[in-house]
Amino acid sequence: MQLTSAQINISWFCDFHANPKTSCEYCWVTMAHSDRSRQLDHTAEEWLQAIRANLPETALIDFVGGEPTIFPKFHWLLSELAKTHRWSVTSNMGADRWKLYCEQPIPNCVSWTASFHHTTKDSPDEFAAKCLITSRHYPLQVNLVEFPTYDAHQRAKQFDEWKLKVCVSPFEDVRDLNVAGKVPLTCNGGMAHVLLDPEGNLYKCLTQERRADRPRWRLGNLFRGNIQWPTTRSVCFIPCDQYRTLDRRHSTTDMWNLDVRPLEIPNCVDLEPYRQTFEVPSSPLKDFIQLSQWDGQIVKQARGDLLDSSSEAVH
Repeated sequence: MQLTSAQINISWFCDFHANPKTSCEYCWVTMAHSDRSRQLDHTAEEWLQAIRANLPETALIDFVGGEPTIFPKFHWLLSELAKTHRWSVTSNMGADRWKLYCEQPIPNCVSWTASFHHTTKDSPDEFAAKCLITSRHYPLQVNLVEFPTYDAHQRAKQFDEWKLKVCVSPFEDVRDLNVAGKVPLTCNGGMAHVLLDPEGNLYKCLTQERRADRPRWRLGNLFRGNIQWPTTRSVCFIPCDQYRTLDRRHSTTDMWNLDVRPLEIPNCVDLEPYRQTFEVPSSPLKDFIQLSQWDGQIVKQARGDLLDSSSEAVH
């Protein structure tokens, strides 16, 4: 196994969404995990031991959340982990927690993503100032999320004027992921990349974990060590392609090294019964986002021309 990246949702909690009334209105965690509890969290010591025991040093450890920097002893965890693994983090840069990471820099960082949310207490100037200082120590980029009630692209132009690297991500409505896609896909998730939730459950990708039927997709648990690593690609009808652009070679270019492709199926093979198993009820907070504020068209990335599809074995 040549695992190249592992994304870890180390906690579902963040200082912006202590309750639904103060959550970012596009927060997928709030929609997908109405039953989240801090009792599901593991300690920093447990994470360090489990990562070193089960994830090879070839794997980039990418921490997301929730908000990773509010996780107890997170700076210590990164400092210890950096001795064996490369790491990256996505942070909302809330309060002054970022200062510790600049005062006591941690080596082996591949990427520091600063997520700007319109629910932050920081003005754009204040947020940019934090990012500029942090960028002296880590490869930093600013990320914003598209949403119909917020002009993320205009805000991105402001950060670009501060000479900060900026990207805008499409809004991802997790409710769409509970509907089977029309195009069968295949990827190397589980072999090149895995996703872990706060309980240590492993999935091939973030998209599987966000579905209402997430237990179906678990590869095992990092803390119990009962991981069933896949050895082949498999057929999947989860429509993750709506959030990524598949180029003419059908390969994504993101940091996780996922190779997502549409699958060419022989006419004699009927996958419709299998496709229907991907239709599941919506997540508990399916009405968290008010559709009255939405124009009815979810922001999706273009699929592009999917030419020269290569056949894959169905497993």
